[in-house]
Amino acid sequence: MNWDLSDTCVYLGILVENSEGRRIWHYLGNDAKVAWNPNDWNNFHRAFEISSEMVEARSVTAHIMGPRGGIDIAFDEIEMNHYFFPEMNCNEEMIVNGSFEVS
Repeated sequence: MNWDLSDTCVYLGILVENSEGRRIWHYLGNDAKVAWNPNDWNNFHRAFEISSEMVEARSVTAHIMGPRGGIDIAFDEIEMNHYFFPEMNCNEEMIVNGSFEVS
């Protein structure tokens, strides 16, 4: 990643330090599919899976990373939520055969 450019995108950096002291970075970009407005508030969303590497690590830290120094970025209302994948989606059968009664 080249962090010293004025137009470098904002990233969520996850730094994992394993039990041997090895540091591994994971750079996660913005999942919000909207154009970035440099002069207004913007949405930044990122979902990621907690890996076994993270669970077993000595430490895991989150870092907000972005453009070069001198570029101001303010973050407001930061949340970290537990996400559950839906058990069923609209691409699957909605009613199991034989489970529907007509009244």
